[in-house]
Amino acid sequence: MKTHKEVARLLTQWGLSQATGRKVHPQFIRKLFSNKYYAGVLVDPWSEEEIEGRHEPMVSRAEFAQAQMLLAGKSPWIVPRLRKREEFPLRGFTACAVCSVPYTASWSRGRHKRYAYYHCRGHGCYENGRTVRAHDMHIEFAERLKGVTPSAEYLKAMKEVLLDFFQARMENLTEDRARATEAIAGIREDKHALIDLRKRGLLTDAEFLEEKERIDRKWEKDEAALAELPEIDATLRDGIDCSLQAVQEFPSVWAGAKVETKQRFQRLVFPQGIPYRRNKGFGTAPMGLLYTLSGHLQKGNFTSVDPSSLSWNQLAKELEEWRTLFKEIIEKPRRIDQAQEFAA
Repeated sequence: MKTHKEVARLLTQWGLSQATGRKVHPQFIRKLFSNKYYAGVLVDPWSEEEIEGRHEPMVSRAEFAQAQMLLAGKSPWIVPRLRKREEFPLRGFTACAVCSVPYTASWSRGRHKRYAYYHCRGHGCYENGRTVRAHDMHIEFAERLKGVTPSAEYLKAMKEVLLDFFQARMENLTEDRARATEAIAGIREDKHALIDLRKRGLLTDAEFLEEKERIDRKWEKDEAALAELPEIDATLRDGIDCSLQAVQEFPSVWAGAKVETKQRFQRLVFPQGIPYRRNKGFGTAPMGLLYTLSGHLQKGNFTSVDPSSLSWNQLAKELEEWRTLFKEIIEKPRRIDQAQEFAA
């Protein structure tokens, strides 16, 4: 763990002070880590009301809450050695709806056996220490997953949109690559022409070196731009079916999955985690891109979804994750069951 001074020194080494023209002070670090904007929250300066921003958060609310506790000299409530406990898949993922501090978890011994509980440990929160049975919260969460899962009708519409989107992206990237390659070829010809002018004595050494440096800079810049163009994985397009099927079946397999699988894929549903309030249940939270797309379609927009509203890289990553779930957790057991049935 680093102090404010150490973080300020590190950012200075990385060139932040050069970029901004200002010295990085420890006070700036505290102010930076206390700004709710980076957790996706806007604060009305007059009423101090917190509003969910439309910008993409840099950290989740749970991570922001942990940072505030560290700034206040408290220890974070998530203990790494317990994060992967099979009994507590929602630990660190679900946060108290009152104070935004992630729920911790523990066991309590009853008269005949031990019981697993989640509870808030937010300093000063009136929910602090009040418990929720893990079994009950898990049932509620499974129901919440079912409630947000797109219907078969919307999944079909999503498939059409995604296929069109991928096809358009493939065509656009092909065109972008062709233009970038053509531009680099033109720069190469310019360099050959420059060398020819120098050989013919039509340029001085200084003129030649100056122009050569300009051409080399442009060449390097265009090659870097070409290298940054993402590669299109055609298998993603072919895997859209099983990705969407995994989305549909995830609520039914969540309870029986290993804790690593639960935590990995529940983040695809609620990337920033989800708030929970005792006796009231789960609150609202930002959702993954596929669920956001489903929301657009449910508003009646079946034929046109603006591709600019979707992040290509993140969408491709989510689809690949869901396809992995289908291959490893859903399809494999199904094949084993079919083989056993055939053998019988």
